[in-house]
Amino acid sequence: MDTDVGSTTVIAGAQKIFEDLAEDVASHVHATRDHVYPQPHTYLTTHLVCMKAAGWTNIDFDTLAAVSGASALFGFQPGTFTPKYALLHIEIDRRIEEATGFGWEWVRFEGTEEAWRILRETIASHRAVKGWYGESILYSGIVEGDDPQERKVLALCDGSDYLDEWWGWQEFCESGIQQGKGSWGRHTEPVAMLAPDTLALRVVRDLVDWAGEHPQEVRHRFPEAAFGLAGIAAYRDACADVDAYPDCRACHDVNPQWAVRNSTARYLERIVAGDVAPPATREAIRKAAGLYKDAYAAWRQFNQLLGPAAPESAGRRPGIRHAAARSIDDALRFETQAIRLLRKALKVW
Repeated sequence: MDTDVGSTTVIAGAQKIFEDLAEDVASHVHATRDHVYPQPHTYLTTHLVCMKAAGWTNIDFDTLAAVSGASALFGFQPGTFTPKYALLHIEIDRRIEEATGFGWEWVRFEGTEEAWRILRETIASHRAVKGWYGESILYSGIVEGDDPQERKVLALCDGSDYLDEWWGWQEFCESGIQQGKGSWGRHTEPVAMLAPDTLALRVVRDLVDWAGEHPQEVRHRFPEAAFGLAGIAAYRDACADVDAYPDCRACHDVNPQWAVRNSTARYLERIVAGDVAPPATREAIRKAAGLYKDAYAAWRQFNQLLGPAAPESAGRRPGIRHAAARSIDDALRFETQAIRLLRKALKVW
């Protein structure tokens, strides 16, 4: 690809799409807004930016959370934050492909020049590039330079840091390439999609099955973690046990649900309204959607007590911890009832 030194290539619309999502959907900075979608779902939000920038306008975060399988997950293990990223181990790219037709690949690179070449060629073809920077990050623009020190990349991230800025070459190498795990993610081409009723059935079945036991790969990756409804119960108990766990915050140790419980509810409402589910299942699914909204409200209350916007000392205060544990217990009760209804729906699907 021949490009003039110093020229700038930016994917049209990607930055605005990201900024809108960060304001309305993704950012943990806005954790007390009416619609709360905090971490750890940066993988989904960066994917969503790629999709919308490529013309996939009929998709939003709520549907993506449901069809990807993320909204069916819950894992908890004291002392480690890795179960919160269980969504990375359920073939999430394939699930999104089958649900939306948005083809995806991860391209390996070795060394800085190959990393730059692949990124440069991809952005020149009007596709954003996904990488890793603590959590997921997007690159949606470049400035050319024969001298590497003249090169820049436009970095977009709402993970451990919020970024919407141009990086110089040194920062890109140190923060982007070195943390990039040796590969870039990018859109390939449209692929075949599952039929809407088949997709809806898979989403509901995952909600029911994973409330009990998560997929084998997830259990293999996190053998000490508690998953599903049992994981929520374990998290509630740990939150209440101030002696065993002197500090407790709504971040590490857990794959938090205050974001995607609302997404689950909205997706279930949509398959009922769209006549995707069989008539005999719709009343149970409609009621389950309402219960997931109740669970979301309970998780949101928990998030207000121990989330990013709460005082740093909140997780060490017994009164707040016990109130937060009651909120988790409410969420567990609502979700348990929802699972019973969805299990009933599956019997007649």
